[in-house]
Amino acid sequence: MSSTPSTGAKRHRDRHGWRADMQPLRKYTPTPSSGTAPLHQHHSYGFADFSPATQTMHENTLNERTIRYGFVDSPIVANEYASMHDVVHDRLRDARVFQELQMFAASVAQRQWARGAIGECSVPKLPNRTVKSDERRDEWLRALANARVPLSTLVGSVPFGLRGRALLESLQQNHVPVTRALWAVRLTGVHEMTASLTRMPDRQGLKQLEPQHTAQWSRQYTQYLEHVLASAPTTAVATPTSTWASEWEYCLALLRAQYTDGLLDQRMLVSWLVTQLRQVPVDKCMVLLPLVREYTPEIARSRNPLRKLIAAVVFRIEQAVRYTALKGFYQQLAEYLIELFVAQPDAFVEPATWHA
Repeated sequence: MSSTPSTGAKRHRDRHGWRADMQPLRKYTPTPSSGTAPLHQHHSYGFADFSPATQTMHENTLNERTIRYGFVDSPIVANEYASMHDVVHDRLRDARVFQELQMFAASVAQRQWARGAIGECSVPKLPNRTVKSDERRDEWLRALANARVPLSTLVGSVPFGLRGRALLESLQQNHVPVTRALWAVRLTGVHEMTASLTRMPDRQGLKQLEPQHTAQWSRQYTQYLEHVLASAPTTAVATPTSTWASEWEYCLALLRAQYTDGLLDQRMLVSWLVTQLRQVPVDKCMVLLPLVREYTPEIARSRNPLRKLIAAVVFRIEQAVRYTALKGFYQQLAEYLIELFVAQPDAFVEPATWHA
């Protein structure tokens, strides 16, 4: 029985469709499973428990020895069971070894010290400060307050006599940004130390002058803070004016920046804060208390100023409890005293005050 034309066409399409579905065979290449770590990060030693056959394997190389005796793989280490423990242990038991090690360590330290040693601090080459009129000085300060003016253009034209309280007042009046004001403080300080160095007969280095200048500048800055604090409102219940508050905030911002960069003496600042908390009037003490609480961790580094701080807080509490208008200030002092007791309870124990 012959097939119909439709059946033959169907078989022809099936044969062509079967050929179209055929795919070429791919050679299988063994690969390690995912997550398998190599034996070494920098050398191709393969993977643990995975050693597939490759065309470059040594056993594929045919030579007379391999044909006669078979392939023998040479170990990576000549003797995998040998240990240097006994040899090294016996060697270390000798007293001369420790002397040699000490001499070697001392020689290494001497060489490192010789290479890393810094010679005598040289005097920096700074442009001379020139005497300028008030107009030129104000122009320089306005340029310093302008963030668009590069500091490199101002370093060679620092006005003479701009230091100490005059410098601080000029920075504040011209609203110089804190970062640029910090640069001016550093630059004027280097000028002052360089001038002091030229007047000294023994020509001691700047490193020896730095602690002296830091203490001197810390004294000048705390005196300026006293001046600003003295101009605060005189009544205890009055709210500081916006002008004075902005002036005080600028002083505090510059204080934090200088203290962070090590331009202020830590012991002098701590002693000044504790002393002022006890000596200033009550209305000024209300303004100073937040600053004292901010630097309490610095005060707590030493037991002596911490005890003086506790005594000052107790003294202020005894004053504030007498007046009804100072009720809020009394609560702040009481909370602060509790915080001090929780953080530093040992500082409240003073055997010198015990009575037999």
